[in-house]
Amino acid sequence: MTIIFILFALLLIHYIYFLTKVYFGLKKLPLQSRSKKVFEKISLIIPLRNEEDNVKKLCESLTSQTLDVNGYETIFVNDNSTDNTLDYLERYKTGERKSYFSNQILRVRPDEKS
Repeated sequence: MTIIFILFALLLIHYIYFLTKVYFGLKKLPLQSRSKKVFEKISLIIPLRNEEDNVKKLCESLTSQTLDVNGYETIFVNDNSTDNTLDYLERYKTGERKSYFSNQILRVRPDEKS
């Protein structure tokens, strides 16, 4: 009976030692601020080609977002549109939101090696 009591006491001492190590180890970790934002900034990359009808709805949707104006940026990539897509984007660009434009022909072929 005394052997069982001694083993139990040793296990209890080791368990308390383990818990104190865990407690003080966790206290050393820095606390995350709950007010800190998860995302600093979101970048939307939108490829376009002859999307005049759809780009109007897209810009209206982006304008009606409830995110902070500085919380995201929009990057429009125009792939040589022949309609008025670029003209509409230029009017949208004058708003207060950050928008970047690239008017390039983007072609990717599977047989090309970078």
